[in-house]
Amino acid sequence: MFDMFTERLTNIHIHQGIVRMEFARLGSVNPETKEYTLEPGFRIAIPLDAFLHAADRMHAVKEDIVAKVREQAMQNQGAQV
Repeated sequence: MFDMFTERLTNIHIHQGIVRMEFARLGSVNPETKEYTLEPGFRIAIPLDAFLHAADRMHAVKEDIVAKVREQAMQNQGAQV
């Protein structure tokens, strides 16, 4: 197994039961304007049911993150009172 790093998911295509996800990496940053460009990085192709499973898993992780952030914010508010 190997790791790949990406800055953004830039596009998703679905055709004949295959999902293709395109990812980009940071190309350049203008230090004055802080604007950046993205360059094509790589593409992953997976069966539709694997994509749906991954989307469900990512949604669950997102919900966990949101709950933890809310809990942390409430604890911080309590500490300030």
